[in-house]
Amino acid sequence: MEHVAAVVIGAGQAGLSASHELATRGVEHVILERGELGDTWRTRRWRSFRIVSPNSLNLLPGYEYSGPEPDAFLDTAGILEYLEGYAGSFRAPIRTGTPVREVRPAENGGYFVRTPDSELRADHVIVATGAFGHASLPVLAARLSPAIRSLHTDDYWAPEDLPPGGVLVVGTGQSGLQIGDELARAGRAVTVAVGRHGWVPRRVYGRDQMTWRWDNGDYRSIVADPDHPKADYPFTFLARWGVDDFNVRTVWQTGVRLAGYVVGVDGTRITLGSSLEALLGEGDHVAREFVGRIRDFCRGRGENVPEPELHSHWREGEIPDGPESIDLAAEGIRTVIWSTGYRQDFSWIRVPGVLAANGAPYQRQGVSPVSGIYFVGLHRMWQAGSGTLLGCGWAATHVAEQVAKVVAG
Repeated sequence: MEHVAAVVIGAGQAGLSASHELATRGVEHVILERGELGDTWRTRRWRSFRIVSPNSLNLLPGYEYSGPEPDAFLDTAGILEYLEGYAGSFRAPIRTGTPVREVRPAENGGYFVRTPDSELRADHVIVATGAFGHASLPVLAARLSPAIRSLHTDDYWAPEDLPPGGVLVVGTGQSGLQIGDELARAGRAVTVAVGRHGWVPRRVYGRDQMTWRWDNGDYRSIVADPDHPKADYPFTFLARWGVDDFNVRTVWQTGVRLAGYVVGVDGTRITLGSSLEALLGEGDHVAREFVGRIRDFCRGRGENVPEPELHSHWREGEIPDGPESIDLAAEGIRTVIWSTGYRQDFSWIRVPGVLAANGAPYQRQGVSPVSGIYFVGLHRMWQAGSGTLLGCGWAATHVAEQVAKVVAG
C-alpha cells in the first residue's frame, strides 16, 4: 500500500493553495481530484459566467495576479488558465479522475484514503473539496409537475438549452439572479420568486466594493465559531462583474416580473408569500449599511468624504405587487430554475470527532481537533474570505505550517 505524508483532497484553488504551501515546506504529498483540475469551474458554471472579484484580488499563495488588467474579471476559461498556470508553477502532484470514497483511521495512526481503484495511507489528510458542496434543492421541488423542466442553477448552461416558453427562477442568489437577467435579455418571459438577499453597490467613491472590503478588513474578520460550526450556506452580497450595480431592482428594470418567496408547489401551481416589499426593503438596507461603513472607514483615516449615494435602490411607490400564486401551465412557464444554495456532505469522512451533529466539521483555522485532519477553502471556515480566491490561501498556509511541524518532529 502506498504511504504518503499528506493527501490533499481536491484540486481547485484551495487544494492547489494547500499543495503549494506543503511543497514550499518540503512536505511529501499528493492531490486526489475526482475530475479534472478545477472541476467545479469546468462542470458547474454557465456559458457566460464570470467571477465577481477583480483580477487584483486573485491572491493564491505565491501566484498573486500581476498582469495588465487588474480591474478585469475572469470568465471560466480565464479562471481555469489561472489555476492551470498555478499548478504548473510548482508542478503540483495532481492525480485526476480519482474521487475519494472514504477516509477512516488506520491502525497505529494515520488514515486510510480509499478511492475506487486503490487505497493510500496518509499521516495527514487535508480536505479541500470546495466552498460550495452539492446543489441543494428544497423538498418542494419534488412536488413540481414532470411536465415542467426543473433544474438547479448548477445545471444551467445557456438560454437555448431550455424548453421554449417562460421561466420561473426561485430565489435571489447571485447565480439565479444573473441567470434570470440573462434569460430576460434573451427575450424570455422571466419571473423571479424573491428570497432573502442583500446587495452592495459595485463602486463606492470611485473604487470597487471588494477593494474597500479588502482595505477595511472585512475579509479578515473572524466569522467562525469553532465549538458550534454551521452547516448552512452563508448569506452573500449580490454583485456581478463589471462596474455597474446589480440587484433585484436592476433585473426588474430589464423586464423581469417579481414575486414573493415560494411557499407551496402542487403540480403546476406555485403558491407565493406576501412579503415581497419587506424582502426588497431588507436588500436595500444591506446596501445602505455597507456604504455607511465605507464612509466611516474613510473618515476614520482622515479622508473628507461626502455622504455616499445609492443609485440603484427602490424608489417610493416603485415596488410592484407580486402575485399570490402562479399557474405555470396557464402562463406558458415551462422551466423552473432553483437558486436555492448548496450543502456540504462530509459523511465519507468516517473519523470520530471530526464532524458535528449537523455534519459540519469542527476546526480552528482549518485544523481539526482530531490529529491529522484539516480543512481548507470552506465558506465561513474562519475568516469571512476563507472560501474565496483572495482568502483560501490563509488557512492553506496555516495548515501547511502545522503539518510541516509534525513531519519535522
